Amino acid sequence: MKFIRLMAAIPAMSFFVFCFASPAYAEIDYIAKAAIGKKSSELIIRGRDFAPDFVTLDLSLTGAMDRYFVTFNNEFSIKDDIEAELNGLIFYSREDTNLTLGYGFDIVTVFVGMRSGKTRSHYTANNSSFGTTSDGYYIGASKSYYYKNKGTLSGSIAIASLNGEVALSEPFVDTSAFVVGPPPPSTIKGSAVGLSLGIGWAGKISADTNYNIDLKLNQFDFEDDVVFGGLDLSYKENFKTLYLGLTHFF
Repeated sequence: MKFIRLMAAIPAMSFFVFCFASPAYAEIDYIAKAAIGKKSSELIIRGRDFAPDFVTLDLSLTGAMDRYFVTFNNEFSIKDDIEAELNGLIFYSREDTNLTLGYGFDIVTVFVGMRSGKTRSHYTANNSSFGTTSDGYYIGASKSYYYKNKGTLSGSIAIASLNGEVALSEPFVDTSAFVVGPPPPSTIKGSAVGLSLGIGWAGKISADTNYNIDLKLNQFDFEDDVVFGGLDLSYKENFKTLYLGLTHFF
């Protein structure tokens, strides 16, 4: 099964938000979130497997009017990963951005949005910079259960369509495979359609502030759009992130 970016009813941990509603019709409420995340990732391409781990800061601000909400979030690594590979070291960093619009029905909340993500890497053996990028759209739904005087349990599911690129350079790709024909391009493009799942728990600290614990699972399976020189360069980029954060209602 292909997994992709999961989102919650009001996606956890974002950076900035705006609302396309006029306050003349209803009051707009604002919700800010901040969380520290432990993000485990895995990139698999042509038999090579890289598994950098990050500590991330995930920030958000949500605007909500009646049953509608808009959220913009930004998550970025504050502690990058360093791995030994072949004759050098690889330094990794990660950033993800999401913009989500949603509506809360009595039974379920539905949402749509757009996202982008980037893994930046630097290889000391040949002083090269490389990485992966992706962007696209998603649609999903979430459900919450409130337990009186204890907290709220929530779950979500989403599907998405993404376009991505991965660098064709050492150590990501064995460049010795390109010994015949024209030189390869600097990057290869791919596309993915997948599913994302998540679960979270929220409890009260005060009347206006909650604590949050969230687990997000993502798998990006990118199919090589153009097979170069007979080589299939499809790749997978997977993520598992555990968050601990705070939500404040203004």
